[in-house]
Amino acid sequence: IEPAIEPVIVVAIDMLTDRMGTYGLSDRAAGASLPGSSRFGPIGTRAHDYAQWLAGTLVPYIDSHYRTVPEASGRSMLGWSLGALQAFDMGWQYPELFGRVGAFSPSFWLPPSRAPGDERLAQAMVERGPRREGLRMFIAVGSAEETDDRDHDGVFDALDDALTLIRGGRDGERDLQGLTGLGYRVSLAYA
Repeated sequence: IEPAIEPVIVVAIDMLTDRMGTYGLSDRAAGASLPGSSRFGPIGTRAHDYAQWLAGTLVPYIDSHYRTVPEASGRSMLGWSLGALQAFDMGWQYPELFGRVGAFSPSFWLPPSRAPGDERLAQAMVERGPRREGLRMFIAVGSAEETDDRDHDGVFDALDDALTLIRGGRDGERDLQGLTGLGYRVSLAYA
């Protein structure tokens, strides 16, 4: 029987108890975390340290101890919720290491503060670009994740935030280009 997929190595990381402080977004060039604010407290205050550990310690360890394909096209980063935000961050900040991102129910709603109309951090990262050549993303949002609709447009926030990141659009007072504006080919599927 012909195998349906190539053999894979799955590395599941036991997250620290401070997952809210660890998962998040970073600015690799600035060497800093991009913390966000939520009703639960700050998110991603240690995201840069975590991203550096993943890229600088874990990936080299896995590559040196297992038969991997040690290039971006041979690695994927997957996550759910805040883990999806982290997966996006790793693909965006380290495209030479991670060529594929799977973001399931991503926390693309995360703003730097809780002020009304504040920009969303992930969307702002995309706006600053540039396109990450070779990076492929799969972003999935379920239709029953939530009911919040902060801009009263009839689209619940989790989907709205993912669509804005993907195809751009209006975000408060700003017009965003999204991934499509950076030249990413996008296929949208609704079920």
